[in-house]
This record gives sequence, C-alpha cells and structure tokens, in this order.
Amino acid sequence: MNPLHISLLSMYCSFGILNYLLIRKSSVSKTIDIQLIVFETDLLKLVLTILISIFYEKRFLVIDMIKPDNLRAGVYYAIPSFIYSIYNLLTLYNLHYLDPSTYQVLMQSRIIFTAIFFQTVLKQKLVSRQWCAILLLLFAFVIKHSGKTLSYPVFYISTTVLQALLTSIASTYNERLLKERDDLLIQNGYMYTFGTMFSLIIYLSSQGSIKSDLQSQSLTQLLIVLISAIIGIITSMILKYINNMAKIFAAAIDISFAAPIYAYFLKDSLDQYDYLSCIIVSFSIWLFYYKPALNAGVVEIKDKRSLVEV
Repeated sequence: MNPLHISLLSMYCSFGILNYLLIRKSSVSKTIDIQLIVFETDLLKLVLTILISIFYEKRFLVIDMIKPDNLRAGVYYAIPSFIYSIYNLLTLYNLHYLDPSTYQVLMQSRIIFTAIFFQTVLKQKLVSRQWCAILLLLFAFVIKHSGKTLSYPVFYISTTVLQALLTSIASTYNERLLKERDDLLIQNGYMYTFGTMFSLIIYLSSQGSIKSDLQSQSLTQLLIVLISAIIGIITSMILKYINNMAKIFAAAIDISFAAPIYAYFLKDSLDQYDYLSCIIVSFSIWLFYYKPALNAGVVEIKDKRSLVEV
C-alpha cells in the first residue's frame, strides 16, 4: 500500500475508535437523539463536500451536479444512500441497546457478506489464501468474545445481522459506482444529497420538533455528528482508491488493537482472549496481503459494463 492508503486507513481507525467511545458514553447517559444525529451527519457531509469543492478545487459543486449528464448518473446514488440511511439508524439503535461484546460479534458477519459480494459483484477473485485470512479474521472475533454471554432478544440479534448485511450491500454497490467515474466530489455530492433527503424524511416521521431538538443537543451528540461525517468522507475515499475489503480489515484492527483503549475508558477488563484475538488478526492481515499484487491495492473493475447500463 502507498502512503495515501495507509493514511486513509489510519484515520478511519482513529476516528472510529473515538466515535465508538462517544456513542457508548451516550448510551449510558441517554443523551442523544438517534434520528437527528443521522440527519445532521448526512447534512454535514454534504456541506463539507461543497466547501471542499469551493476552497480546494475553486468550483461550486452544485453547478456540476445539475448538469444533465451528471444528473442521469447521479440518480443511481439514491439506492446506496437509502441503504446507508437505514444502516446508520440501526448502528445507533443497536449500539444503544446491545453491549459492545454482543454487538461486535454479530457485526462480524459482514466479513463473509463483504467477501462474497467482493467476488461476485466486483468480479475480484479471492484466492484460497485470502479466504483463509477472512475465516481467520472471523474466528478472531469469536475467540475475542469467548466465554461472554450473548443473551439478548432475537429482535436485536436480527437487526444487527441485518445491519451487517446492509453495510456490505451498500459498500459494494457504492464502490462499484465510485470506481466508474473520476470525480469523487460529484459522486459524494449525490450520495449525501440523497442521504440528507432520506434521513430528513425518517426524522420527520418520528414526529420530532426540529427547533427544540436542536436546542437540546449535548456536546457529545454534536461531536458524534462531526466525527461520523468525517468517517463517512474517509470511507468514500477508501472505497474509491482502495477497496471494501481493506475497510473491513481496518475495522478489524480498530476493534482488536483498540481493546486497551476501550478497557480504560469503558472500564472493561482484558483477558487472554483479547490478546489471542490480536495475534490472530495480525496474522490474518499478513496472510491476506502477503502478495500485494493479488487484490491488495486499488481494485480495477473487470466487468466493464456500467451499472447505469445493467
């Protein structure tokens, strides 16, 4: 991987750790409005994207987005935007009602989902060595949470697995779209515009009062919105310039190697399973990227048909 790839994945892990801590803190104090956070995050991502186009590229993004050729392709971003809106809601709900161990175990089903979509939809062949690495990664999370009780209603277990499936579908679809065109800002502009629309509809359907909800926001909630928006933009860059499998492995590093941080701030204890899982994760990452020429760098779409044409 080149320095850009390493920087993106490092930022993804760092902000992910901070956001996780803030959400867990808010779940204890019950100080967040879930629907409002999702709406504000999508809106902030859109505003940041427009500001980047103005100050960095010296152009007004909205003008490019309303051009007929861009509009025709932009409609297809409504699909992943809608899926991400549902995913974001499920993320906050599940983190709010499940303990960290249960949530992390169930969410790792996305490893298998993502690998299947990576090979079938993006037409990227995973060799047996890489499949072994993926299974090892999944096994690491089973080891990490061995001996811990997973006693929750079937409803919350189902919604977490559904969340894992949705993030795999949306990320794969979005990666395919992002790699078909060169202009990431325009692509993100459509993604976040649709996302803002969908999340606003979901928020208003909850019969909340925007004025009172905005006035009653805590500092923790505002920080979650800011960090979530930054993570969203970083994720789009990872999907465009690297691939979704790299994001999955970055999340694995985040969960396993951040265990001491979580233990310190969340007052959780570390045991031998935590240390063993870190070793297995390290080996699985080495095994997957042992030969960088095989799917370890930027993914090129082998199926040249555009999604617009399919």
